[in-house]
Amino acid sequence: MTPLRDSFVQQLYHIFSERQIEVHPRYLYGRLGMGARFTLAMNTRTTREIGHPSSHYIWDIVGVIEHCFPDAGLEVTAYVGEGYASRARDTAAQTSREIPPNVQIVNELPDLEGDIVYVDGSGVWKYTTSSNSIDVDLSELPFGPVVLVIGQITVQHELPKNTLSYLIDTLERGEAPMEIRGTGDYSAVSGWKAFARWMQSFSIPLQGVQHDHLETFPALLLERRGYFAEFLEEIAENQSIRFQEVLADLAIRYRAVQQALEDDSKYTLERVRELYFIEQKTLTSYKKLANLLRD
Repeated sequence: MTPLRDSFVQQLYHIFSERQIEVHPRYLYGRLGMGARFTLAMNTRTTREIGHPSSHYIWDIVGVIEHCFPDAGLEVTAYVGEGYASRARDTAAQTSREIPPNVQIVNELPDLEGDIVYVDGSGVWKYTTSSNSIDVDLSELPFGPVVLVIGQITVQHELPKNTLSYLIDTLERGEAPMEIRGTGDYSAVSGWKAFARWMQSFSIPLQGVQHDHLETFPALLLERRGYFAEFLEEIAENQSIRFQEVLADLAIRYRAVQQALEDDSKYTLERVRELYFIEQKTLTSYKKLANLLRD
């Protein structure tokens, strides 16, 4: 299998493999909603470094743990910085939600053992079995540490309704829970605002406005969309006719995004704008899906 580009999915898939639990990567891309994720970070003070790799972890990890991890059958205890509980939760999508009991707000990490995934200052998720081996300067992380201890895993087969509902809420709002400044003036936006930020990187005439990460990001996005389309096609087969149709339609929409990303031509403002409009067509399918999930 080709090595996975998404380091978050990569490390979780490693844990599945270590425990001899057989799943395809599309399982994690689909049930955790990572296949539909699109986040870009920037330095909000200078408006430079748009696309900074901190976008790999400056996202609503609390919401993903609460809504998506159960649909993947993952028990987890999370240790995150205070920014994820306070400053990072000031948008309309998050103000009414409480921190779930399996998320601990910490300034310093306790001694931990087990299957641990965490992020370093460069935005890469890593794996370890002891918190004593985590060598990360927490001051480099805009909202504090992000460390997950993975407990029991139970492979799920039913429709991931919580994950799909969470994606619908996130995408319809076009809003990112982390859309404020953290340490180092970094913030991240998701969904349609992230596309706007990507286009902004072409329109601001400043040196260094496009972070080097943007050169490899399209390939990461391609991986996410491709596996997510596979997941949708797979779960559609075992649903009622109504769900089959809308899930298949959503997969077709993401296949169109995948096809556009497979084009090797250079990314320009015009091309990113075209990709944005192709991906926005998924909203029609998501609206239909939202109605079915409410019934």
